Amino acid sequence: MLLLAVVLFGGRMLGCACFNEFSPCSALAGNEAVFVGKVLESGGGSSGLGPARVLVEEGFHHAPNNEETVVIDAGAGSSCAYPLRVGDRYVIYAKRKEIAGRVVLKIEGCSNTFRVSGHEAAVAVLRDAARGVSTGIAGSVRYARDTPISDRGLAGAKVVVLSATRRYETESMADGSYAIHGAAPGRYQLEVTKLGYSSAARTIGGDLDRAGKLMVSDRSCAFLDVEMIRDRRISGTVTNRAGVPRKGVAVQAFQVDRVGARNSWWQSVSTNAEGKYVLTQLPEGEYVVGVNAEDGLDANPYARTLFAGNGGGSRVGLVKVGEGLSPGGIDLKLGDERLPATLLVKVVGPEGLPVKTSLVQLLSPDGAERWSLRATFAGGMADLPVFVGERYVVKVKYSIPIPPPSNQHRSFEGRSAEFEVLGRTSITVFAELIR
Repeated sequence: MLLLAVVLFGGRMLGCACFNEFSPCSALAGNEAVFVGKVLESGGGSSGLGPARVLVEEGFHHAPNNEETVVIDAGAGSSCAYPLRVGDRYVIYAKRKEIAGRVVLKIEGCSNTFRVSGHEAAVAVLRDAARGVSTGIAGSVRYARDTPISDRGLAGAKVVVLSATRRYETESMADGSYAIHGAAPGRYQLEVTKLGYSSAARTIGGDLDRAGKLMVSDRSCAFLDVEMIRDRRISGTVTNRAGVPRKGVAVQAFQVDRVGARNSWWQSVSTNAEGKYVLTQLPEGEYVVGVNAEDGLDANPYARTLFAGNGGGSRVGLVKVGEGLSPGGIDLKLGDERLPATLLVKVVGPEGLPVKTSLVQLLSPDGAERWSLRATFAGGMADLPVFVGERYVVKVKYSIPIPPPSNQHRSFEGRSAEFEVLGRTSITVFAELIR
């Protein structure tokens, strides 16, 4: 299995994006030394990435002797290096390397090394597996990474693991860690719940197979961390201008970052028969809420409609979600449903010949993008979705390679005049050389 090393237990350098073929459990069968150690001295200063003197407290696998002091090289030379802080205790995974004629222990990039604090339950399960005493499942329940209190342990979450024949249950402890000792080998489904939190917990690394099942091997263990978010909500009603509720309309919420730019839409939900909607599982932040609200895409029969009130946000049109804030009354009034139509676009080059492939952009007269696609034209024409009564401009771009020995391209662009769609419509856009 391949495990994304950046997320399991946290603590690695920011920007880490690499893979480790072993988990903390499966690595017990590998060639690394695995042991609990306390950092006595670090040569890396505040970074913690220099050679460190570590007191071996408890060996799990191929480990030095207990109470022995060893030197560990933690500078893996990658963003996935693991800093060792003086005074902290770690479960260390290190390989023996020969450097300048002497054998040293080195923590490599994407190591499974993790800090003991906050993961004592996981250490206990790992200890049992190393001794062959019993198998087990361990991990932590944490606040989601995209919240201000990310990576903090979440206490009191109900953790249930289920197989076809067995069921185990426990609760996360004060530090968010959990452990199930004596779990029989097999494939398990993990369920994590807590009142006031999203039931859709996100797993963020661990011993999962391709079907998303937690794997517990014979005389081994399994680790799995989980993130949860508070079940904060935005709710309201969608009607037409006459106040009649609209059923089955998709309402979207886009989170806005600190500089006012939108992130990818976080949630979308359809209205019920009464026109009501509830957007759930929202992290803290400010949101743009609306119908047909995605930039660069106009495929909804209803024209773009955004919530225009302040909704408790610091800026007009933004809806704020946070501690004690699950705003309701975020109502939307839609215009009449638009009638869809088809626009046939033909692109012609400077030689007067149809262009086979081009980037086609459908714009509003004010330049706002309504649709964009790279089209390969069948029969010299491309179909674009439009709406009757709307006004558009079509812009096209393409390039062709200059014959060898040059490795450059010639670029062409074209733009139509503004037009109104009255039904099935055909236009021809003439492209010219721009460079």
